[in-house]
Amino acid sequence: MDDMAKPPGLVQRGRIWYYRKRVPKDLVARYGKREIPISLDTEDYKTALGRFHEEAAKLEAEFTEIRRRREMFTASAVPDVPADVLTVSEEEAIAVARALVAERLANYDKITAKEKTPPPQDALEDLRHEISGDIGHLRDRGSEEADQLVYGATIDALKRNGYVVADRQRIDSRVLDLVRRALVVANQIELARIEGDFADNPGDVLFTGVSSADLSKVTDARKPKVSISSAIETFWDRVISLEPKAPKTEVKYKAILGVIKYFFGADTAIETVTRQQCFAFRDTIAKLPPNYAKKKDAPPEGASLDAVIEYARVNELPVMSYGTQALYIALMVRLFTWAGHERLTKDLVVVDIKPRGKRPAKDELRGSFDGEQLTAIFNAPIYRGCKDDEYGFSTPGPNIIKRSRYWVPLIALFAGMREGEILRLTADNVRVSENGTSYFDLSKHKGKNTYSRREVPVHSTLIKAGFLNFVEEKRKSKDRALFPDVPPGADGTQTVIFSKRFATFLRACGIKGMDAKTCFHMLRHTLKDALDRGQVPENYSEAIQGWSRRMKTSRSYGQGFEADTLKPWIEKAILPKFDLSHIIGEA
Repeated sequence: MDDMAKPPGLVQRGRIWYYRKRVPKDLVARYGKREIPISLDTEDYKTALGRFHEEAAKLEAEFTEIRRRREMFTASAVPDVPADVLTVSEEEAIAVARALVAERLANYDKITAKEKTPPPQDALEDLRHEISGDIGHLRDRGSEEADQLVYGATIDALKRNGYVVADRQRIDSRVLDLVRRALVVANQIELARIEGDFADNPGDVLFTGVSSADLSKVTDARKPKVSISSAIETFWDRVISLEPKAPKTEVKYKAILGVIKYFFGADTAIETVTRQQCFAFRDTIAKLPPNYAKKKDAPPEGASLDAVIEYARVNELPVMSYGTQALYIALMVRLFTWAGHERLTKDLVVVDIKPRGKRPAKDELRGSFDGEQLTAIFNAPIYRGCKDDEYGFSTPGPNIIKRSRYWVPLIALFAGMREGEILRLTADNVRVSENGTSYFDLSKHKGKNTYSRREVPVHSTLIKAGFLNFVEEKRKSKDRALFPDVPPGADGTQTVIFSKRFATFLRACGIKGMDAKTCFHMLRHTLKDALDRGQVPENYSEAIQGWSRRMKTSRSYGQGFEADTLKPWIEKAILPKFDLSHIIGEA
């Protein structure tokens, strides 16, 4: 006879075969015991097997009838089964199942530790049969008894781990299946220990390495998961918002974080993001075109990144520059690094992730204007005489209108200030030191970085051009803004509008060698080169343009270089030769 072929519950005592049936948990009180032993009155296995099935069918019918009658008499007093199903995440369900195995094994260890002498052989034999029977029932998916056992064990396990479970609550089938597997594993290990095997091999890969540490993992699994959207909001509030930055940079950061949120999924738990997904983000960014939303036929707002990439491919658009890609990657790296420090993620998934492509050489980056180009710019009708400084700015005429189109390029060239810094100037930002040095006071500006808060001397060329007279006139105005003629753009900054105006202006000037990199910012680079030609020490040059990494300028705090110190150095700038006599002569 093959013991493995025996149905669960068929056991032999001496020579007589018995049927031992475990009483379902909900009927234990009715029978007053947990097991019903029935003698099959035979020594012959085949005869016993036939009687076993007969007795099993009788008991199942008896159980069913008892339950039917109980329901009939108590239906009015029993509340409805809750309509909702108690569900938990897969991580929680696995943690509950592993904890159940750990609890069972810990209880077994406690019981055996208390036993001073080994139990008698008959008791061990009974225990073997009981555990074998449990394993058989649990593996029998059609066993109502096993279903009741699994359901009861699941309810108990959930309650022990702090879950609120209603009376007769329905449970997610995934949880029930995992608990069933846990019970099989616990019984198999206990049975193996009775046989002297303490290797605790679960026979189920899900429960490999179960230990007492699993008892606390349910709590960890139940912790609220922080979504990508929520993490980005907190990251912004606690980190990015506290850093000094220009309004335009703030808009750019928000847009990039918006792309990050879209790519990874706003509701995705940040702890589930993998390193592979971060590399996928890097690869996706490498295919995106710059400023695609500004094009007339661009995909609508909210379009997928794949749609944008396809749009760029069909229209043969260039991809974002290495520098722009680097900014996207840098913000992603900062976000997930911060999340790791905040213990929102388990692993640091962004280590050594860098943009696609090769960093361009220094001479390939944005350059500066030469003498011929500067002549074309400052000999344009806006400086010689134009129809007006709006649609007629490039048409020769009798008017020299000194507003933004006139002054902003001059200030950029002779002060090296950023476009946004110039456009936000008010009359109050132009001051005079105790020593008589006129200067731009940017110490209170919310600039691109800490070092952009500085004092910049007003170059003598600007003074000769009548800039200080222009400022005095603006002091009489209500808002005292120097350039109110430039309205804010869609992003809330003036730079969006003025950048477009200046690009149109450059095309109207007919500048030779103009390409996609030719832009307003080149005026700032032109002064940097001029300071280098004038052999201005790097610390003074960087302090003038707000590039210094070693000190910041602020008259309020008495640190760094004040305008009086920087004035002689800015005058040493040697710009390319071009004619400004008509501008200086207007002073």
